[in-house]
Amino acid sequence: MSYGYCKVNPNAPSTNTLQTCTAPAPAQSPASQPSNVTRLLSFAGTLSNFSSAVAQANINQTANAWSEAGADSVCAWPFIACDDSGSITALNMTSVNLNGTLQASWGPDLAFLRVLVLREWQDLSGQLPDAWAKDMPNLVHLELSQNR
Repeated sequence: MSYGYCKVNPNAPSTNTLQTCTAPAPAQSPASQPSNVTRLLSFAGTLSNFSSAVAQANINQTANAWSEAGADSVCAWPFIACDDSGSITALNMTSVNLNGTLQASWGPDLAFLRVLVLREWQDLSGQLPDAWAKDMPNLVHLELSQNR
């Protein structure tokens, strides 16, 4: 799975059709993957009901999903997408029974992501932290719709 930079096509009708441009994601070195797992776990630790949400979403019954012990299989974890090289590129947590407040600390924890989707949570609130602009330099798609 690979994501390019997107922009709105100005000639498209009011549907805001997106064009995908060709700007490949910077590759993560294999050495950076364990620290990215640690960062994901730090992010998860800030959310209430996270263990329940993972248990409900873990349809493949991935052993040790969302734990340090399962770092070798991070691409099989619920909510995670990886590119062909096995680097984590996206976190898609749509329609999960989670509660949380947008936090500035999530920026450094999720800095390696290209896509972050946190839509339709049970209760996600707060304002988008200003620090995310500099803390998440790889992010090209952010979706927070249908939350408070």
